[in-house]
Amino acid sequence: MKAEDFTAKIIELLNTDKGIHEKIKKYAQSVITSEYAREKFLEPADNTFLLPKTVLSAVFEKLAHEYEPFYKDALKIKKELKHII
Repeated sequence: MKAEDFTAKIIELLNTDKGIHEKIKKYAQSVITSEYAREKFLEPADNTFLLPKTVLSAVFEKLAHEYEPFYKDALKIKKELKHII
């Protein structure tokens, strides 16, 4: 795969309706609309980036599970990439 093709695929994943960008917004919105989350986390939180970063961390973990490769070669690539990132 050429670098340009790789970049195009990443951008497509981020920008398509079913891509990561829309899922991040959807999951973050679910926190805002949850009465439990509002009372427990949002209302008592300081106006800093701590809570948004924490929510994004939880969202990324959920996304990581959804995008987890299931075949052996992809798992090996993922393991090796963790050392680069």
